[in-house]
Amino acid sequence: MLSPNHNLHEQENNHEILYLFEMLTPAKRTREYKKDETIISIGEISNKFVFVQKGILRTFQIDEKSEEITSGFTFPGDFDIVAYSFFSRHSSREAIVALTDCSLDEYFYDDIIDILADDPKISKLVFSLLSLYIETLEIRLYEMRNKNAAQRYQTLKVNHPLHVAQIPDYLIASYLGISKEQMSRIKNNK
Repeated sequence: MLSPNHNLHEQENNHEILYLFEMLTPAKRTREYKKDETIISIGEISNKFVFVQKGILRTFQIDEKSEEITSGFTFPGDFDIVAYSFFSRHSSREAIVALTDCSLDEYFYDDIIDILADDPKISKLVFSLLSLYIETLEIRLYEMRNKNAAQRYQTLKVNHPLHVAQIPDYLIASYLGISKEQMSRIKNNK
């Protein structure tokens, strides 16, 4: 979810971010998650961010009707984080779950703090990571204001053709802010 193009390794302008991950290697722990397994729960303090090696993640919130609203998908080659909770140390308003079986590299808050204490220059790199996250949110906000659901769906399909096929339509509809019926019409109008 952090990278607008969802593959940090293929983007030329992400040297600082990739260097950060090298510096954080001592903090990295790889873990396998099964489909529907929770990575971060609503109400807990987010103690980690993750890099997706394999699989798809879904981030969601619960609305006032107690319904899940999908706020994003994270694909291989990308990071995900509940940023507000991770950095503020407050309870998370979002959950991250495995939409498919996943292999994730996890980076834990306390380990990162220890590394930052040893090398304060890394804080500039963490700032770069946070800037990338903000850029992703700004792009998403722009698209929500300036593109209709069909255009946003087309962008999702173009950027992630193999992965979109693995996501149930009702979750894509939730992400686009439309009903399942509207989603069906968009898919049928190709």
